[in-house]
Amino acid sequence: MQDLYSESLKKKDNENKKEQKKQKKAGRRKIIVTLILVVVFLIVIINIVVPKKSSKIVTGYIQNGTLEKTSSGTLKLLRKEIIVNTESDGKVIAAIKEGERAAKGETVAYITSAENEETALELIKVDTQIVAADTYSDSTFNTILSGGSHLSDAILKTLTGSSVNAVKGSLKNFKDNEAGLDTYFTLKNSVSGDVKSKEEYINGLQAKKKELLNKMGSGTLKLTAPESGIVSYHIDGNEEYINELEFDKVRSYDLRNINGNGESTSGTSVKTGDAVFTILNAIDYYALITLPRYSMDVYSPGKTITVQADNREFSFKGTVVRFEKDEEGAELLLKCNASQPSTVSYRTRNVDLILESVSGMKVPVKALTDWDSAKVTAKITLIRANFVESLYVNVDSYNDEYAIISNRYSYGEETAKAASANDMYVQNPEVVKDGELLE
Repeated sequence: MQDLYSESLKKKDNENKKEQKKQKKAGRRKIIVTLILVVVFLIVIINIVVPKKSSKIVTGYIQNGTLEKTSSGTLKLLRKEIIVNTESDGKVIAAIKEGERAAKGETVAYITSAENEETALELIKVDTQIVAADTYSDSTFNTILSGGSHLSDAILKTLTGSSVNAVKGSLKNFKDNEAGLDTYFTLKNSVSGDVKSKEEYINGLQAKKKELLNKMGSGTLKLTAPESGIVSYHIDGNEEYINELEFDKVRSYDLRNINGNGESTSGTSVKTGDAVFTILNAIDYYALITLPRYSMDVYSPGKTITVQADNREFSFKGTVVRFEKDEEGAELLLKCNASQPSTVSYRTRNVDLILESVSGMKVPVKALTDWDSAKVTAKITLIRANFVESLYVNVDSYNDEYAIISNRYSYGEETAKAASANDMYVQNPEVVKDGELLE
C-alpha cells in the first residue's frame, strides 16, 4: 500500500515538473517573439525617421542660362488720361480693342440698344475692312483681282519665303510674310468677282456702312477719339484725381485709396454721363513702387531698372527719379516712356524689379560643395570619361535653386580641368569620390 502511494506521488511530481518546463518554454517563446517585434519596430522607425544615404548618382548637364536679382513690390501707374463719356444709355460695342491705338476722330465704340448689337458688330467689321483697304497697295489689289495663276504664284512665293526663314532659324521676316498671306486670303474672301478696282471696292464698303448706320437708326451713339492715343476701357473712377497730380512729386500716401484696376466697360451697359473709355496720348508716364525691402546702392537716381509683372504678363524699363525709405519700407518713383499698351489695363499690380541679370554656366546650387566663407567660390563634381573629377569655380550669382558659375582661371594648360557647357555634373556629390572610376 505504501509503495502504491509513493509511486502516485512520484508520478504527480513528474507531471508537475513537465508542466513547469512547458510553462518556462512558453514564457521564453513569448520573450523571443516580443524581442523580435521590438527589433522590427525599431528598424521600421529608423527607416522612416533617419534618411538613408542614396548610392544612386544623380547627374545633369551644365547649360548656359541667366539668373536675375530681383526685389518685389507693389506698382501704381500714373498717367494722363483723356476721359470719354457717353451722352446716352446703352450697351458698349468696342470698335477698337483694349490697348490698341486710335487716330484722332476715329470711331472707338458705339453705344446702342441690345437689338442693334449684331448690326453694330457687322458695322465694326466693315469699318475695319475700310481702314485695311486704304493700306493695301494697288499691286496687291491687282494680284487679287487677276486671280488664277497670279494669285497662286503670289501666295506660293510668300509661303516659300516663310519656309526658307524657318529653315534658317530666322523669324525676322515672319510677321511680314504672315501679314502678306492674311492680306491675300482676306481680300480673296471679301472682294467679289465684279469689283474692278481698289476704289470700287472701298466705295462698296462705304455704301454698306451707310446702310448699316441707317438700320441702327438715331438711337445709336458713335464715340470717337478726341486725340490720337492708346484706348483703354478699364475705368476705376480715379482718372480725374490722377490727372490733377504732379507725378514727379507724388508719394505713396497720395495713392493710399487706389487699390484696384477697375472694370472694363466693353460689352456692358452704361448710362448717360458714364465714362466709357480713356485715351492715353502722352508718351511719358510714371510708376510708383512701394517696397517692403530695399537697398540704397541699386536705387540711385538715374539708374535704369526693369519692371515685370509678377506673372511676367508685361515688362517695361524706367529711370529712377526718387528713392525714399521710411519705417515701413521704401518707395521708388520711376519715369517711363514705353510699353503703355501692355500696362494700359492696370492701375496697380504686384511686380518684380530686375536689379541685375547675370548670364553664364547655370547649375543647381545643390551640385556645389565646399563653399568658401564669402560664398564666392565652390567645388563642382564632374564626370569625364567615367572618371569623377572635381574642381573649384567662381560663383557669380545664385539663389535658392540655381547658380551661375565661371572658371577660376583662363583657358590654357588647365583647359581639360575647366568646366564648360554640356559637361556632366553630379547633383549629389556625396555619393562619389574624386578620381573614382564609375562602371
